[in-house]
Amino acid sequence: MTKKICKLALFLIIFNIKSSFAELQSFNGPFRQDFDYTNKREKSLVYLPENYDKNKKYPLLISLHGLGGSASMQNLIFDFRPLATEFQFILVVPNGLQGAAGLRFWNGTDFCCGTNQKPVDDVQYIRELVDGMAGEYSVDRNRIHLFGHSNGGFLSYRIACEAPDLIASMASFAGVTFKAPEKCLGKDSVPVLQIHGTGDLIISYNGNSAYPSARDTVKQWININNCKADKVAKSENSDLKPRNMKIPTLKSQEEIWESCDDNAKVALWTVEKGEHLTEPNKEYLVKIIKFLLQFKKK
Repeated sequence: MTKKICKLALFLIIFNIKSSFAELQSFNGPFRQDFDYTNKREKSLVYLPENYDKNKKYPLLISLHGLGGSASMQNLIFDFRPLATEFQFILVVPNGLQGAAGLRFWNGTDFCCGTNQKPVDDVQYIRELVDGMAGEYSVDRNRIHLFGHSNGGFLSYRIACEAPDLIASMASFAGVTFKAPEKCLGKDSVPVLQIHGTGDLIISYNGNSAYPSARDTVKQWININNCKADKVAKSENSDLKPRNMKIPTLKSQEEIWESCDDNAKVALWTVEKGEHLTEPNKEYLVKIIKFLLQFKKK
């Protein structure tokens, strides 16, 4: 774990303290309820569509915060809550355990961020989370989707590697997979979206000796999903309007491999000059949701 990651985590905690009360006051979206599944951690935050019908099955989106963040912090940066009604899904935002210096973490890959932390099986915890949600709410077990930022992205990749039976798709924003491909079991295909900024100073787009680059992460999943590497569609978009940067839009180079086993597409969105903590606008979050929700396990 690097000093840069810890400094960012401390910033997130300070920002969260200043912003959480205002966030609770201003949110007028779907129904909110605290729900504790295993009594091992703080309660996760659950959001239902406004027209929630217990007789209807809904996709479940699990949104995982970064190192030093929290469920409420995740909602401030990646606010999927207003989309739950429009796209008819249930959202759950859990909290990682508190580790060194009181920073919340997920036991993701061997790089981030369970090293020297409390021993914890977060893959099993997320499995229990899904079981708890399915027992309490009308969840479609074939449409479980992961979104993770930074450390939450690392955990998303670990779940895709070790528990592919659990999820229908995953997206990672500024988090990557294992450095050594053999550490990812990759038993089943999983649709994967990797979003990464070239200006990320915390988890470098180009990787280093401890973790892979964004592109190498995608290459691993092209192999796991048995995609035809030469069958790639490319496009350029300027629809990311960061809410926390003094710049109107950021360009994204978007690549997608669609000729894969079980329709398990792999996508890489390279955000030019994008930072580690880039707060996407609603329209960009809609794109992420549309990518995730198109998939259903057979």
